[in-house]
Amino acid sequence: MPVDREVHLRLAAAVLGWTAATVPPAGDIDLAALELTGHARVIQDELITRAAGLRSRSEDGDLLARSLADTGRRLSAASSGRGALADAQGRARLVQGLHQLLDRLE
Repeated sequence: MPVDREVHLRLAAAVLGWTAATVPPAGDIDLAALELTGHARVIQDELITRAAGLRSRSEDGDLLARSLADTGRRLSAASSGRGALADAQGRARLVQGLHQLLDRLE
């Protein structure tokens, strides 16, 4: 399990709680997005390791393959074009979803 899970889940929840009325300075948004991106990559690596131990035709193997493909696509996208806040919130949702997938595979 990736280290600092709770810290990153709390960060994700905080980022998802930001609204146009409560948005922090741009530097804070960028830093949060960068931290969440790095954590998502750590989880992605963990999932790749676990995928090697699963049969490709199992239900979990199929789910993992689709999730890893989606994660790679989302992490390689520089920006959604919707703005820094929306991008940071997208990373937050990605981290939450990846942790849910890890929990399912436990």
